[in-house]
Amino acid sequence: MIISPQNAMSKEDTHLRNFRRALVLGGTGFIGSALVRHLLNKGMAITCLTHRTKPEWNSPQIRIIRGSITNFRWDALNSSMPDVIFHLARIAGRGRLHRLISARRGAAANHRLIKWLKGLQNPPLLVYVTGTLCYGSRGEEHITEESCLSPTSYAREYAAQDGPILDALFKKELPVMVMRPAWVYGEGSWFDRFYASQIKKYGHVPVYGDGENWMSFIHVDDCAGMISFIAENAEHGETYNLFSEPAIMQKDFVSLMSDVRGSIPIKSVLFDEVREKHGRAAEEAFGFSLRVGTNHEKLYQKYNFLYSDLREGLSELLTRF
Repeated sequence: MIISPQNAMSKEDTHLRNFRRALVLGGTGFIGSALVRHLLNKGMAITCLTHRTKPEWNSPQIRIIRGSITNFRWDALNSSMPDVIFHLARIAGRGRLHRLISARRGAAANHRLIKWLKGLQNPPLLVYVTGTLCYGSRGEEHITEESCLSPTSYAREYAAQDGPILDALFKKELPVMVMRPAWVYGEGSWFDRFYASQIKKYGHVPVYGDGENWMSFIHVDDCAGMISFIAENAEHGETYNLFSEPAIMQKDFVSLMSDVRGSIPIKSVLFDEVREKHGRAAEEAFGFSLRVGTNHEKLYQKYNFLYSDLREGLSELLTRF
């Protein structure tokens, strides 16, 4: 599905919901920071729950609360209830064991959040952002939001955090949306570590494995925009896959970067090297093959992508290196 700027919503279009106040969990992260910037541009009043990372913003529209989702007193928000909660906070861990421990802590934290929301007479919309690794590696198969889950790579452990929220979604107990972005690229992402920094340091583009795996992409600014757009315009009780154009194979993605940088060489990196340097989860991530699709095409056609063309997005990123 390729969505062009001509499919943008006009100013006369009305939203299903009009939010004035948002709570953002994980607002200092890669996607969360982009979402906060997007919401600021919309003039929304924002509350951010931040744990360790110092926020980059200095705006009277933003209220900063220090704390963690593991122990925050949610009822402290009762006197100033947000219209929407954007949940992008994932408790991370290094290595499989630490990810398992973090996932259990995250699941307990999400259970507390759901319990608080169930006790409210008019709970806000909860928008939970996770990822498409939860579908597993599917080869040539086209998947949609109805495809079964078979988590791989980092999601193999982290998926446990999703349980309480997915349970509330399936039982229709609360106004909940789940959003699953594909590979989100942009400055400061995995893209810098695994591709751009390698190009800068060695003068070649790496291709991991044989490059025959399918990858679906979305620019971080479009990911933030779609999260906001869908929250305003779509029904809750649904899952939404986020991507900007049809999947391409990693080898074609790499060739595109080579072309953008003036036909620089492409170098094959064996999965053994990836596993040795970055761990088994990273190896699985770069061998992961998924052609992401959606059951919500009519809705997505109303969104105006900033980067509907992958070449344009990559050109902008790679000129910084």
